[in-house]
Amino acid sequence: MVKLTATLFFILSVATATGSLLMASRLRENHRLPVFSTLLYYEAFYFAFGFYAIWGQVIIRALLASFADSTVLDKTANMMTLLGMPFVIFTWTMLLKMAREISGRGFSNSASLWFLVANMLVPVAVGIFWSQDPSIDQLQVMKYYYMAFSLAYTLAASFFMFRPLREKALLQSGNLTRLAGGLVTVTILQIGILYFYSGNVYVALAFALFYYLGGALMPLYLHYTPGLPRTFRPQLASAPGDASLDAFLDRLEITPREKEIVREICNGLSNQQIADKLFISLQTVKDHTSRIYYKTNCSSRAMLIKMIGDVHRTAGGG
Repeated sequence: MVKLTATLFFILSVATATGSLLMASRLRENHRLPVFSTLLYYEAFYFAFGFYAIWGQVIIRALLASFADSTVLDKTANMMTLLGMPFVIFTWTMLLKMAREISGRGFSNSASLWFLVANMLVPVAVGIFWSQDPSIDQLQVMKYYYMAFSLAYTLAASFFMFRPLREKALLQSGNLTRLAGGLVTVTILQIGILYFYSGNVYVALAFALFYYLGGALMPLYLHYTPGLPRTFRPQLASAPGDASLDAFLDRLEITPREKEIVREICNGLSNQQIADKLFISLQTVKDHTSRIYYKTNCSSRAMLIKMIGDVHRTAGGG
């Protein structure tokens, strides 16, 4: 019965991971916003940790149970968990980056690097101490480390989504609130099940199930929420003949800085040239350009330039 249940749960896990990655990839292709690239990386790291640290233990125990003693089995399984921790650290990094991007904030590469380095110190320290003192219950340490930091970073990501920058957020506040609430709920369920785990195989399988279902939450929400394509890719209304270009851009909630970048794009400047002229970083220009594309429903420079030219001519600008 246990083997059958585990097999069914593993098949469900593979199907959930595959479907989630496909949805994340489709969102990235359809909307062409940086946040969806971050979402795809988040999903990849999330499920890599699941297969490596969660199902890896199950597979090792199934393969070695018949000819390895319990001590060797426990050490091998614990090592799999320790080696899988970098995946969950990358997952947390992508979660925070995605939450900041979707709420209209940035998350620089240097911030990502420092975050990764700081969090990598914990599993490295556990590995060092464990090598010196094998009596340390490594699995318990990793268990409480995962529970504490998973909850902390989910709450941090939710905080950003509960307090979006209205002018720059990529989702309406109601959608962000529901998404943040879902993430917190799933995380609490996961760590609640993990807290009571003490070797019972059915509790372990329940945790695996909720872990994989939790990974599917964000791409499912972004893919199937009614009206979401309108939220991400608003449709342009026809500009009245007497409307100025600035007024037209104001209706699309193009910020003053984004207007500057629109003008420089229409002047034929490259991203690097715009960055040099406006004294901002290249990444900032790229971020602004992505938001301009989303607000104007354009997918390329040529499309944006044509749209601005048409509006300008309609408004009597030449």
